[in-house]
Amino acid sequence: MPKFEIHQNSFSGGQINRNMMGRRDLNKYFHSALMIENLIVKRTGSMARRSGVVYLGAVGSEENVTDCRIIPFCFSRDAGYCIVLTPEGTPKTVMFNVYEGTKNGFNHVGSFTSTYPGAVMHDLRYMQSGDMLFITHPSYAPRMITRSASGVFSLGAVPFVNSSSVAGPVISTGTLVTLTGGGTANNNPSRIIYYMATQVVNGVESAPSAVVSRTGPFPWLEGEYLPVNVTTFNPLASAVRFYRNAGTGWGLIGERQMNDGAGSNRMCDNNIRADMSATLMQFDASLFASAGNYPSVTSLYQQRLVFASSRNGPARIWMSVTGDLFNFGRHAIIQEDDSINMSLPLTRGRKILHVVQHRDLLVFCENAEVVVKPATGNAVTYRTVSAENQSSTGVSERNVPLVCGNAVLFVDAAGASVREFKYDYTLDAMAGRDVSVMNSELFANAFIADWAYQMYPESVVWCVLSDGRLAALTYMPEQDVYAWHTHRVDGFRFTSVCCTDALTDGRTSQMFFAGFHTKETPLSSASPVVLAFKNNDSANRFLDDPYTPPNPVQDPVRTPIVCRFMGVVPETEKGELNTAVKRIVDVKVRAIHGERLRAGSVNDVGDTAGLDALAVEEAPKDAGHSNCSILSAQVRGGHCREPRVVLEDDTDAPLEILSLTTGVEVKGRD
Repeated sequence: MPKFEIHQNSFSGGQINRNMMGRRDLNKYFHSALMIENLIVKRTGSMARRSGVVYLGAVGSEENVTDCRIIPFCFSRDAGYCIVLTPEGTPKTVMFNVYEGTKNGFNHVGSFTSTYPGAVMHDLRYMQSGDMLFITHPSYAPRMITRSASGVFSLGAVPFVNSSSVAGPVISTGTLVTLTGGGTANNNPSRIIYYMATQVVNGVESAPSAVVSRTGPFPWLEGEYLPVNVTTFNPLASAVRFYRNAGTGWGLIGERQMNDGAGSNRMCDNNIRADMSATLMQFDASLFASAGNYPSVTSLYQQRLVFASSRNGPARIWMSVTGDLFNFGRHAIIQEDDSINMSLPLTRGRKILHVVQHRDLLVFCENAEVVVKPATGNAVTYRTVSAENQSSTGVSERNVPLVCGNAVLFVDAAGASVREFKYDYTLDAMAGRDVSVMNSELFANAFIADWAYQMYPESVVWCVLSDGRLAALTYMPEQDVYAWHTHRVDGFRFTSVCCTDALTDGRTSQMFFAGFHTKETPLSSASPVVLAFKNNDSANRFLDDPYTPPNPVQDPVRTPIVCRFMGVVPETEKGELNTAVKRIVDVKVRAIHGERLRAGSVNDVGDTAGLDALAVEEAPKDAGHSNCSILSAQVRGGHCREPRVVLEDDTDAPLEILSLTTGVEVKGRD
């Protein structure tokens, strides 16, 4: 019987569906597998045992907490925080607990209650900007979590600038002053002149003062002026701005710096021409101030704070004044940096579900993906802002799209696939494609409940599924790596995941996982617990430990990370094995620390013939790769049409599989 050797030098195709068997027309087929469990496909195409998880602590302020959500707060590459949300109290409301994840532990640094009902916990949307984390929900006014010092957090209202947020000064007018040696009159008729003033406090212009007026006639002889005095002002004010309205609107006639010394609180109006390009800023006091007007989502774009999608304006977007995140005001004659209020001209799916800052502002709607950007130039203003529809896929409301390098990943409206959304130079537009089409079985009976992107070290998207499983996608499009793999932690059900982007060891993005114990042990907790990745222990062992708190009284409950791999049905690029009756006779594996691997085969109906240990066939001569070797084993099993190789390692040793060679014997051929 002839024998074929099938070489697999990369696993960059990841785990694929069973119905993809035999698809030799797809190049990805020859780099894929039917099962990759507890192995991470690396950006280089190899597979490595994932890090073990370590118990950080039980969370929640009371017993019998039945749900948990975690969101990240990243202050720097060295300081990452995990904000834990739990429904507590009677009635249930969302409790916020802030923990600092350090190399030495999981430290609780603060907690605060909220008015959010527990039922909306997973519907809250958030966006971080510096020391501020904005939170939105269509039924509640926007809130923000602020970090005021190391480990000091608070929850409060967003301090929007409006007509009452910064009080205006008090002003008065003096009498017309005539200097000696006046000149010729300008023949101005008798009239009433109105004045207002504002003060600048911490870089923010206040609401205007009360209006004061003077009745003419004003001959405005040369050298004459009318003094406008600020009688009361904020001691923190850095400047006072004076506006005049003579019937054509409010225009700036001057600004005085408060550090100018004597007279800095006075403006001398000698018929100054009002600058109508610098008009008084006006505010809409009802914006975000009542039910129906609360925004659902938030983001940043070009130094503007962005809100979108209220119940009264589901397709509306609001952008703040440039560089002034809390100011949504406009001048009477609109300036380039004034706030922007726009409504998307949607023909399908009228509700905005997410807004994401990227190359442009990406707006994801119920049945459309839209790009908001300047129509001309580089800066978005009320004159240049434009909206262009890019595609009509639709997006899941639950999962906020993830920015991954120069692309964005989002879950489609049905929750059944993950799509890539990135700029296509050939189309000169954002375009998408399904990156889970060959792995749709993973989402057949579950949806993505939560997800997070871990940039370092392997560029992995971690997905918590609604049934408590953990799936992951190694996403490195520039290397053509789109590899799904699954992960299990014995005795643990996942509910939430987040990544802070802080580097735990200088090269690994900090990850947190939340969930519940499902196995009874002396250390099991009824409350939700938070886990994190830990590379290995002091003996270089890879173990899962979801139970053991710091300084436990009982012995640790540690389990090996069982790695399982099942290959696709062996096939040549020419299709020589298609439909043939065949069996796998031997396996060769090139691996690092693979001495404890076992190999076997599975037949058409899923029966495993048995797993046998691989023996070292050839150790590398390069001292720099002393842990890399070629291992081989004879494989038991009968003939069938769809045999598949199986690899397993249930030890606590490190492991990386570089390549796989499968020997296949075809029945009935010479």
